[in-house]
Amino acid sequence: MTTIEHPRVDPLDDLPIEEDDVTATELHERLKELVRVGLAWRLGDQALVIGDIFVASGRRQVSPDVLVRFGAHPGERNRYLVDVEGVPDVTIEILSAVNHTTTGLIKQQEKRDLFGAIGVSEHIEIDPLTSTIQVWSSREGLSQSVYVGKEWRSTALHVTFRFDVDGFAATDDDGQVFVEATASLSQFRAERDEAAAERDNAKSERDRAAAERDQAAAERDRAAADRDRAAAERDQAAAERDNVKSQRDEAKSDRDQAAAERDNAAAERDQAAADRDRLRILLERHGIEPG
Repeated sequence: MTTIEHPRVDPLDDLPIEEDDVTATELHERLKELVRVGLAWRLGDQALVIGDIFVASGRRQVSPDVLVRFGAHPGERNRYLVDVEGVPDVTIEILSAVNHTTTGLIKQQEKRDLFGAIGVSEHIEIDPLTSTIQVWSSREGLSQSVYVGKEWRSTALHVTFRFDVDGFAATDDDGQVFVEATASLSQFRAERDEAAAERDNAKSERDRAAAERDQAAAERDRAAADRDRAAAERDQAAAERDNVKSQRDEAKSDRDQAAAERDNAAAERDQAAADRDRLRILLERHGIEPG
């Protein structure tokens, strides 16, 4: 790579000033701007460093966060035409929470596929959410993952990108830091961990409330079962009382029938005695001695 002399300024004077409040979207935008401006300062006139521009090849186009092309004419463009300006040397994507969704993963793969098809040697994905760097390279027209980790030295850029406990940084081969995002990443991680803790706490509270509702429902079910069992016992007792009453009524009816039969037998005996008396009197009237 030919070195072209160009004015050097303190990168800290040119890089955006970080603010206090950092969200996932703000972190993505800030880190993207830090990398773009830092690389533009680091590479100077040696390369075109441009961001948020469509890279078009044939009828396909995608938009990397940062594009680097050595020897390309400087200046803004509406679109980077591969057929006109050549294959980008490096493309860089700063991932955000959207890239971890189904739609984001599909669109990210579309970018990899096009960069692989046109022959991009280094497609670098920097993920501040997981503090991971993944590098893809074109192999026979296909994009293949060649590195996943926390530190990557780009042979094309002569730049090392690195995540550590303090945050994210980019250094040149002399060890000079020209991109640094420690405060943003540290704050973001703290806010992310706090948000995760709050989500976990909220989930625990929801689970506890659900358990209490389930317990209350179980207690209501038990109370209802107790009431049903008591009602069944009352119904059974009532049925038994009705059965006893029925048995008593049946016994009384039997007794009444037996008494009636006895009265009938007594009446028949009285009738027979009366008949015998009448016969005796009749025989005596006719002078017949009863036998």
